[in-house]
Amino acid sequence: MNLLEQWKRDREARLDRPREARRLAREHPDAPAETFFTADELECLKIEVQIFGGKFRPPTTIMDAMIIVGAMMGMATRRGELVYLPSLKTLECAFERLETLVAGLPAFRRREAARAREEERSARGGTA
Repeated sequence: MNLLEQWKRDREARLDRPREARRLAREHPDAPAETFFTADELECLKIEVQIFGGKFRPPTTIMDAMIIVGAMMGMATRRGELVYLPSLKTLECAFERLETLVAGLPAFRRREAARAREEERSARGGTA
């Protein structure tokens, strides 16, 4: 197998997930988000909702999750709704970004736990 064939195979594999997400959003927009997204991905999407200032609903359905995924890539929304579904290229980039966020999730959890411990310590009078 030459390099071009390998690249095409890798590209098709990377596009499988965005294609499936797009198909599910079209055919079953009210299906639970857990049917496609992992728990860690949904946690990252919930964090994104907080970053966007609560502009979007938490990802309970596939369409809610796709709205957040699209917004992560700068997709146009009207009142928290997608104007149109993201393209495969946009979804490919969005899922790569989501993978990166999931990879950083353990560090985020550790930081949040340390912050909570520090706040608790300062609330008790600042003694260590």
